[in-house]
Amino acid sequence: MHWPIQVNTYGFDFPFRKAWNRLKKSPGVGVRKFLLILAGPYGLSRLANMFGVSSRISRQYSRYYAASRGALTGQIAVIRDRIADLRYRPTISILMPVFNVEETWLRLAIESVREQIYPYWELCVADDASTLAHVRPVLDEYARLDPRIKIVYRQVNGHISAALNTALGLAEGDYVALLDHDDELAPQALYEATLLLEKHPEADLIYTDEDRLEVDGAHVEPYFKPDWSPHLLLSINYITHLAVLRRRIVETIGGFKDEFVGSQDYDLFLRFTEKTDRVFHIPKILYSWRKIPRSAALISDAKPYALDASYRALSEAARRRGLGGEVVQGAYPPFLRIRYRIKGEARAAIVVSFSAEESARRALLSLQALAAGTAGAYEIIAVMGPRLLDQSTRLAKVPGLRLVPAPAGPGSLCENLLSGAAEARSELLAFVNPRAVPLNKDWLSAMIEHAQLPEIGCVGAKLVDKRGRILHAGLALGIRGTAGCPGRGLADVPHLVFYLNLKDSEREVSAVSSDCLMISRTKFAELGGFRNEFRSHYFDVDLCLRLSQRGYTNIYTPHARLRLASDRSDEVSMAGSFEQDGRLLRERWGNDLLSDPFYNPNLTRLGDDLSIGPTAERFIQLPETSRSTAE
Repeated sequence: MHWPIQVNTYGFDFPFRKAWNRLKKSPGVGVRKFLLILAGPYGLSRLANMFGVSSRISRQYSRYYAASRGALTGQIAVIRDRIADLRYRPTISILMPVFNVEETWLRLAIESVREQIYPYWELCVADDASTLAHVRPVLDEYARLDPRIKIVYRQVNGHISAALNTALGLAEGDYVALLDHDDELAPQALYEATLLLEKHPEADLIYTDEDRLEVDGAHVEPYFKPDWSPHLLLSINYITHLAVLRRRIVETIGGFKDEFVGSQDYDLFLRFTEKTDRVFHIPKILYSWRKIPRSAALISDAKPYALDASYRALSEAARRRGLGGEVVQGAYPPFLRIRYRIKGEARAAIVVSFSAEESARRALLSLQALAAGTAGAYEIIAVMGPRLLDQSTRLAKVPGLRLVPAPAGPGSLCENLLSGAAEARSELLAFVNPRAVPLNKDWLSAMIEHAQLPEIGCVGAKLVDKRGRILHAGLALGIRGTAGCPGRGLADVPHLVFYLNLKDSEREVSAVSSDCLMISRTKFAELGGFRNEFRSHYFDVDLCLRLSQRGYTNIYTPHARLRLASDRSDEVSMAGSFEQDGRLLRERWGNDLLSDPFYNPNLTRLGDDLSIGPTAERFIQLPETSRSTAE
């Protein structure tokens, strides 16, 4: 069996081609976005960064895809032997709704099913009263060619939810998988799903990574996803394709709902995961979403009714779950956001520790900037050395400020923050770098919304530098042997790189940075606070990992956005503890640092620029899977 290897060969042309597609589809929207980026601070620099990173990722993915497909071609016989040895070989029913699709795309979609290495499948096709003359003959032809293909012709067009339910009525397999009529499955897609089921027969929902297909067949825009992330699903339908679901549960919850046409799969995933948390992720690209005119794969807001359906689906989920919040627009379409109601008198103490080199004037400006974002409703605790305390009369004008003597030198940030936390009277603690300047007025409220929830451990914010480039958007384990900041140095521009869009969604992370970290004082005390064996680095990662051990979830929110100005003298003063603290982190956590459920294993651990790592060997091994349980 032979599959032609078609990859993205655009090189630096790729980001320009993508921009051109946007301009052709929605010229007004495209021009406005372009001008908005250009008109902002460091506009030309941000544009150059955006195009440069897009081009780099495009070239890396070309090599990744070619290596992966080449590895697969040489392993077909081995895979078939593995299939013969499987103890559990379930039939997977693939549901494919069809309506007026071009013949070329329809044939490619069906052929991608027929070319599956795993043979135990059935393709359940529901034609939703297509009017194009070629559709029925093509479907009839394939039904004659392969008895595993079942066809039903609906007499009345009922849209995609009705067609999916009709296809579901044909299904007899234990599991159903979803395939759009113009998309393609990778040849090993069902095999990989079955391998996972062999190891985890309890799995109710399996999802995989995906990419997009240009009209010419080139594979572009990889979406490397995190493992099961219930909070991320409340921001966006990140599961999308490929999804393999236990049929019994799909039928029990009533299948697909007509009122959510356009986001019927998002609504299904929300209802499905209210019945089970046995959700598994295969970190391999096994589904390709074709970019054709009027497709959301080409332009994310190509279907406004789909965005509205997503909003209504999430609103219904929030109501069913009793989340006590309102669904609003997220950072930009298609992201959404649940604004949780702040309960009672939830207050936060902002704890900052100033270095010995800080001037009184800079300290005053810093505290005033932090206080301006709190509307005077929160206490600020400033930990300072003797020199600054001697000039404290200049700081008295800051409302709600209390000064605390620093118990340690400038190289012991951890101990200084512990000292400030001990003086707090509020239930919530917000540890903030004194050089952080809030960029939105409700930054603290955005963090309190999550930190007040009983299941949440630490909450982290988005921090950018003066040029609008990312410094922190959640930490990932394993980067350079400890932990790092994925996406660091990349311009904070919407749609910079497809999988980088996670920087714009509220989501689970393994750790967050103490440059802006919030936690309830009760949980902080429960764990004994920061471990002061750490001097100035990695004590935040250690705290987050201990919280995870106890079943708490650490959250990143992009809706608390701050600008962080670096200070060379402070960096020098703490540089000596960097390696020492890194060794201590590795000693304490060992193999736990080798993988991160919320950072895809296809991304490099050698740096934090989100580059795609070597993959050919990983591609032909049994997939490594993990499961995160919603507490």
